[in-house]
Amino acid sequence: MTNCRLNIAQLNLFLSTEEKIQASKYYTNYLRRLYIISHGILRYILRYILSYYVKQHPKDIEFVYSEYGKPFLKDSSIQFNMSHSHDIVSYVIALNYRVGIDIELRDSNLDVQELASLVFTPTEYSFFTSLDIYEKFKFFTIYGLKKSH
Repeated sequence: MTNCRLNIAQLNLFLSTEEKIQASKYYTNYLRRLYIISHGILRYILRYILSYYVKQHPKDIEFVYSEYGKPFLKDSSIQFNMSHSHDIVSYVIALNYRVGIDIELRDSNLDVQELASLVFTPTEYSFFTSLDIYEKFKFFTIYGLKKSH
């Protein structure tokens, strides 16, 4: 994403009004810029890729958003998703299948136990706390699978 940082102003032009408002809510320039990059790429580059599959001009591609803020194409069997974390952004596209993607930077300072208490059910959390340290590192895989359902 380093090269994209040079084009923040250009990528910002592709954002919807709602996305520009969302970007302005980030407290740091770093996070604001990452949001603009990931969503600008979604609107600009991914729109061209998707236009090939739906046989529409890129300008005619309309994104709508789920109640959780995930983008999708209106009236299409093409499914896609995106995730970003720090300097990494990833996209996935599929035909006739719901897809999800979640990437997270591994941070040794992250309190995995605290995060688990926030996202797991009481039963899941109880199981998680019984794991040894090696098994707890698998937390991100479990967490990613849980988020996608």
